[in-house]
Amino acid sequence: MTGNTVRWLVLMPIVSLLLAACGGEDDEVNMSAAATATAGAALTAQQILALASDRLDATETVHFGLDIDGRTFIDEDDTIQILSAEGNLKRPDRVQASFAANLLARANVTIRIITVGAVTWWTDLVSGEWTLAPPEIGYDASILFDHEIGLAPVLRTFSDARRVPDEEIDGIPAFSVAGSMPRERIDAITAGTLSGDQVDVQVWIERATGNILRVVVRESEDVPEAERATWTLNISRHDEPVTIEPPI
Repeated sequence: MTGNTVRWLVLMPIVSLLLAACGGEDDEVNMSAAATATAGAALTAQQILALASDRLDATETVHFGLDIDGRTFIDEDDTIQILSAEGNLKRPDRVQASFAANLLARANVTIRIITVGAVTWWTDLVSGEWTLAPPEIGYDASILFDHEIGLAPVLRTFSDARRVPDEEIDGIPAFSVAGSMPRERIDAITAGTLSGDQVDVQVWIERATGNILRVVVRESEDVPEAERATWTLNISRHDEPVTIEPPI
């Protein structure tokens, strides 16, 4: 995927990625985590995704890991290609992340970023010292937590959500839901880096809590196979204490 530029979050992804239920209010249910664990077999895809959306909206912190199969850049000149990312998010607007990146198609580097409110710092590519990020690095991973365009509302926008076989993610029993959605519905999270009219999405949700564990987003068959990108967003450490402060 050439020429794509990340101005918000290089994700999921996420995800998160990662993701959601069509269906109206009649399809949604308010269920406790305990009820979900015992009644899981009877839940519809829409009910599971509504539960996950509500749970994410109530989550204060998460740890994320992102792997990208495809070409995604975080600068307007397409010189810094992101290969993977890992970090923490804390509501309402704090991000701490480390990126594995390829610079100028020549060398792999590690970039660290911290965002607090509207200010982003990064480790300078030459000196490695913390400095204010240049304007073209428009990174804002906190978009995942946005109540209007983040992952939780996206979880309610599948056009064809369906349950697929349950699985374990890192030993944790999880529901799994798959489907597709118009690509523009996830543009706010992916900063418009994906191509095609549709994207295929699969999400894994912990049975006992409703926490989102993994989201995979793939460009669909309307993108040439050699150019299709896949983003895999793993989410963990839900609501664990996190301290994110300005580095300088």
